[in-house]
Amino acid sequence: ATAALQYEVVAGLGVSDYGLWTMFVVYSGYLSAGHFGFVDGAFLSWAAGSRRCSYAEFRRGLYFLLGEQAAVTASISGLAMMWPFSPVVACSAVMAAVATLNNYLAMYLIASGRVMIEGGVRIAATVAAIVATAVPLRRSLPLTTIAWAYIAANAAVVLVTLGALHWRCRSNSHQVGLVQAPQSNRAMTLTFMSTGFPIMLANYAMVAAGSMD
Repeated sequence: ATAALQYEVVAGLGVSDYGLWTMFVVYSGYLSAGHFGFVDGAFLSWAAGSRRCSYAEFRRGLYFLLGEQAAVTASISGLAMMWPFSPVVACSAVMAAVATLNNYLAMYLIASGRVMIEGGVRIAATVAAIVATAVPLRRSLPLTTIAWAYIAANAAVVLVTLGALHWRCRSNSHQVGLVQAPQSNRAMTLTFMSTGFPIMLANYAMVAAGSMD
């Protein structure tokens, strides 16, 4: 599926626009570090069973991420106005926020034992991204339009999955792991970030080392 998307992009863009598309993809990956390890820490805490993996706690974390990612995206987009290629950087910041929310959703689905749903989400996101990118490419639309279509497709999959998850877990009765008294939002955030930040840095270091080989 990734190869099909890459084929569509290479076939539909010129050399200059393909370079900007590559910049968009790379920047999106690195800017997704803006959660500062929250997503990694949440998954480690849930998967290890040291914290209850409940929909109520997932939702609290989601509200925090929505606010935090909105602030990070706004800050990066504002700073990008002083850089060349500012539209690409702004698109990358928004895509990074969508990817962060998607990863947080995926980590919860895996930790709570909903692996099949997580797999379906990944497939749906990939197919939606290919279709959303291929249509504007074949119509020779501007690169920023293609990038926004790609972002919108991924965001739509996240929203639909969140809606389905909310409907299924509306009773808040499903939980896995150690049952404990709920922490405050601040304590939960600090726990997740302090646990996940070193893991996130290690992951990015391995990706950077691999790209230099």
